[in-house]
Amino acid sequence: MKKPMYRVNDFVLIDKLFSTAENFQGEMKKIEKPLIARVVDVNYTSLGPNYKLKLLTESDISLKIRYWETDILCAFEI
Repeated sequence: MKKPMYRVNDFVLIDKLFSTAENFQGEMKKIEKPLIARVVDVNYTSLGPNYKLKLLTESDISLKIRYWETDILCAFEI
């Protein structure tokens, strides 16, 4: 099993948000300015770890999907 890059309470930068605005099934949309999120849960699957994130800013946006490591830009130090 692959060791996760991030742990609960780590901060990360994301530059993609999941949207169903243009596609009924939804898709990841790149955003101009990266957002800071906190890892609130790590789930281990056969495809690798995925992460439940909560944004620190933009409280009106709820991240309803889990992010794979490829969807996360990098760790962020506060």
